[in-house]
Amino acid sequence: PAHFPAQDALVCSDTLCTVEEVIGRKPLRDPSQPQCSLRPARAINAERYLRSPEEALALFKDRPDLIENTVRVTDLCDDDVLPQRTRLPQIFDDPPNALRHITFAGAEARHKKVSPRLKKRLDYELDRIARMGFADHFLTAWDFCKWAGGQGYQYSGRGSVVDSAVAYCLGFSRIDAFAHNLHFDRFLTEDGDKRPDIDIDFEAKHRDDVRNYVIRKYGSDRVATVSAIGAFNTRGIVREVGKVLGVEPAVVGFLAKRLHGAISPRTLEESLQSRPELRDSDIDRNRLHWILRLGKMLSDVPRNIRAHSSGVVISDVPLSETVPVQWSGGLQDDGEREENLRIIQWDKRSARHYFDKFDVLCLRGQDVLAGTEDRVRIADIDFRVDALPLDDEETYRAMQSGELIGVPQSASPAMRQAHIRLGTKDIHDASLVQAGIRPGVGGAVKINELIARRRGKPYTFEHPDFEKILGHTYGIVVFQEQIDQLLSVFAGYTAGIAEDIRERINKSKREDYGEVIRDELIERMLKNGYAPEVAQHAFDLITGFKGYGFAQGHALAFAEISIRSIWCQQNHPAEYFAALLDAQPAGYYGPCTLVNEARLRGVKILPVDVNASGERFEVEDVRTEQEPEITVPNGGIRLALTTVRDLSSETRKRILMARFGVRDVSRRAFEDGFLAPAPDRSEAKIPMSEAVRDSPPPSSCPGLPGEEEGGRGMEVHPPAPNHLTPGSLPLGICRVGAWRSRLRPAQRLGRGCPPNQKTLDPRPSSLFPPPPFSSLFDFARRVRPERNELEALILCGAFDSLCPNRRALLWAVPDALRDMRAVDGLLGLEMPEPTLDLTIEDFPNAEKLLHERHYLGLDVHEHLMHFERERVSAKGGVTTDAARRLKVDERAIVVGNPIRLRFPPTPSGKRVVFFDLEDETGLLNVTCFDRVYQRFGHAFVCHPYVTLVGRAQWRDGCTAFLVEQAYPYHPVIETAINGAELPLRPADFLVG
Repeated sequence: PAHFPAQDALVCSDTLCTVEEVIGRKPLRDPSQPQCSLRPARAINAERYLRSPEEALALFKDRPDLIENTVRVTDLCDDDVLPQRTRLPQIFDDPPNALRHITFAGAEARHKKVSPRLKKRLDYELDRIARMGFADHFLTAWDFCKWAGGQGYQYSGRGSVVDSAVAYCLGFSRIDAFAHNLHFDRFLTEDGDKRPDIDIDFEAKHRDDVRNYVIRKYGSDRVATVSAIGAFNTRGIVREVGKVLGVEPAVVGFLAKRLHGAISPRTLEESLQSRPELRDSDIDRNRLHWILRLGKMLSDVPRNIRAHSSGVVISDVPLSETVPVQWSGGLQDDGEREENLRIIQWDKRSARHYFDKFDVLCLRGQDVLAGTEDRVRIADIDFRVDALPLDDEETYRAMQSGELIGVPQSASPAMRQAHIRLGTKDIHDASLVQAGIRPGVGGAVKINELIARRRGKPYTFEHPDFEKILGHTYGIVVFQEQIDQLLSVFAGYTAGIAEDIRERINKSKREDYGEVIRDELIERMLKNGYAPEVAQHAFDLITGFKGYGFAQGHALAFAEISIRSIWCQQNHPAEYFAALLDAQPAGYYGPCTLVNEARLRGVKILPVDVNASGERFEVEDVRTEQEPEITVPNGGIRLALTTVRDLSSETRKRILMARFGVRDVSRRAFEDGFLAPAPDRSEAKIPMSEAVRDSPPPSSCPGLPGEEEGGRGMEVHPPAPNHLTPGSLPLGICRVGAWRSRLRPAQRLGRGCPPNQKTLDPRPSSLFPPPPFSSLFDFARRVRPERNELEALILCGAFDSLCPNRRALLWAVPDALRDMRAVDGLLGLEMPEPTLDLTIEDFPNAEKLLHERHYLGLDVHEHLMHFERERVSAKGGVTTDAARRLKVDERAIVVGNPIRLRFPPTPSGKRVVFFDLEDETGLLNVTCFDRVYQRFGHAFVCHPYVTLVGRAQWRDGCTAFLVEQAYPYHPVIETAINGAELPLRPADFLVG
């Protein structure tokens, strides 16, 4: 009953009702349906709650027969109403034999020679997999990975499945568990308590394609996504309750914009006083009293149900026989029609007890590698990212220098500093950093102690058994399986029980589960013959690993992505940054920072152009401006049309159709960026060699026919011939050779295209392609954009190659729209274009750059801080590049844009704020302690420009700028927009 105000607020929010109304404004039915009379959905008191038996007896004491009837109903109910576990569909008649055959074929392909030790390891894993009945799990994953590889998609396993040598041989892990001596028992325990947890990262843009393949193969009634339960967060509570209470939107928005991930609903009220960004913003606490009070009640209250980002369940019987199924807002393709995605009404924790779940994940790093490969293969058809070396010295030299901005899994300041301090020299070192930093502030790894020991701090092992388990991590627990090994070796637990204890220690930190089982652990260790001091040390290691940690295979998988990305960034910078910008959001920093980094590495950023830009970022040759003029191959990145704010996808399609004369363009063809020149990578990523893919089934393994024979087995097809080549295409299509490259092999052979999905008609409307756009009016006639779209293209510079006077073009927009409508009524007759008044004075350069930042979200030619440099230097300020080179304790003044604020918790409870200060020379790592934050925090949290006064701090080869004072900076460039709001956000809060 005490929560009635919160429940009432939720009802009001759901029915579009304020507290002063009784009936909400939200219609119960579609306007096309017969309407029913509205009735109040709100309760009038707090009596609608679930009563205890004692309260129910007291309430119905005059009607004991009702109580008796209730008891009779409960007696008729089954005690256990939960279903039995489902099974996976069988794709082979003899799964264990098929798995063994495919595994050893893959071992021959990947290892070249199967040594006795490798055979022993594979036999060990395969015997356990078969004995526990999990062969179908591996074969199912192998099947959809094989399909994805045939389509040319990049993918790799993550999590504990990487610990399996079988997974590496099957092709869905790029980490060799045998070579790295990974702990298979962490993945699949002997006692059968754990089921296989197979997590695989695909390209984000193709993850849904993989899921649709699974749906088509097994049936839409047997495949669905698990649900995710969304809850109210701080901003959501403030906005929803504010509307219910009738608070002005401006007041609610002002507060909500100053909230970030470090402010929970429970601490909202106290944060108004303890955080300077709220305390110094003149927020009226009395006016927001009920919002703050209800915030505590609504914290973590479920708000919606949606599709989980990756969890896919597969069953051999219709899912609706086991669990309620509903539709999500997403789409799926079952081979017959495109419809809403099916999701089960259980979350992943419930689903895992009854279903076999596969995590079809997406990792933007895979998109970056795939995009780089596409672009590089234009000139080098043999280039493959999965064949790049993992032992290149220059790659690790980049890690040791910390020059990792734009590298997936390694770009954050903490990661860059850790690589510098550790002196990363190989993939194992890189995995130590991944496990020590990536889990975040809740991580269990003592990274500072690890780095100190790596740098020479002496340490010893109390017992030889410690060295066997912890020797490769300098005596410190870094990976999850090391806890399992400590429990198995010292306390004698089975692998399954050890894994269960480790999970309970991690999940029950508040209850301190380690202390609960302390006596049992110590006693078991003593019985096993270990000395008391050794037992105590083992106990301390086990229970000290309380935070979240990585499995070693998981850390190696992420490290491998980073290493390959660094190699691409160093050797093909333009192609790499083009792919990185295409894959956004990908990684720690946004497009503005990435474009600035590419510019600092010598890559020229080319503006959006209606005659040159496509659906994705492309690499172009550039000419130097100095004499003599030199052409730099692949020296620039052409910005994509997708960068332009307010430009719809339909208008983008019409631009490309008008430029290339395409008759028919499918949705998927445009999403794949078929107009972007990229090589055919259909065979670039195959999970195993041709010998493995096309190897005949063993005679003792029946039931292996391909799908074309009616079975659900190994689909064996010869490599698809490349029928479409630039030489065989008409003249009008030679400019878009990517039509060939973006068609998958199945599409080229006429297989694999989902029904009811249009495919690309690679025929131009005539023998010769249409001419490029010649003017603003020609563009309007052929593309028919909306007014706001035309204005956005003008202001971001997309017409500069046709007319550099943006103000004149902007003035001509009404004429262009009138001309566009007038031409429609002429039935093909030609009509002269309106004239363009070029006497109109153009925008100043600074205002052009501000418009570009507003509409593109990045700086094309130079960072906006470039305009402040003369003024800042005159006042004694230095660039971030100069600040990074300061001597220890040397003081300086630095001005820039604060980005990526982080508020990690500290043992003392005092706040330490970390952020990056950005200017035209790069990023400066900034540290601000609680005392300074409380006094000056409002400046760098709420303003897009800030002046910092501080001194350099040196730590193990890393420079950090320690803030002593901070003040808002009012930039000179503001005069270019006459006091209008700058197209810059204050420090973002994407990091909680």
